[in-house]
Amino acid sequence: IYAEYQWGNLEKSTDGGYSFFSATDGINPYDRTNWSTPVIMDPNNHLVLYYGANRLYKTTDGAGYWNAISSDLTNGPGSGNLTYGTITTVAVAQTDGDVVYVGTDDANVWVTTDGGSDWTSINTGLPDRWVTRVAIDPTNEAIAYVTFSGYRYDSPLPHVWRTTNYGTTWDDISSNLPEVPVNVI
Repeated sequence: IYAEYQWGNLEKSTDGGYSFFSATDGINPYDRTNWSTPVIMDPNNHLVLYYGANRLYKTTDGAGYWNAISSDLTNGPGSGNLTYGTITTVAVAQTDGDVVYVGTDDANVWVTTDGGSDWTSINTGLPDRWVTRVAIDPTNEAIAYVTFSGYRYDSPLPHVWRTTNYGTTWDDISSNLPEVPVNVI
């Protein structure tokens, strides 16, 4: 059992939840983490998990040890007394565990098709907003959806975008959604 609470505190239980221990060995404690740090299990392998700080971490042994598989995927720490410059969403393709999409609180969207060796920025043309969710089509890893929130900018417009080519191009599919930020797709 994995349990994560604010600012990326991740724990694991191997006795059905009677006791928990820290499951962040290998994650740099100085990396920036979001209040709701994404921790995602690969749908293809239950021992593979991803942890989003300002860079993406991966474990292949059920959170025994984590390795960074990216550099900083954000625009930096930002200013003020709040933590910005963090990964807010991670999605792993059901059709290919090497395909991972990442979104950040400073409008960056990235994809890797080789398990994290190479990353491609795919946010060209997308709104300059907090990325709330990236979701991958369950039958085609080239098709992905991205949602955004404009609360931070006092912009309550819906933002839903779709790609069919790993983010090379995007289509706005927000259409006639009500004027509220979209958090999940």
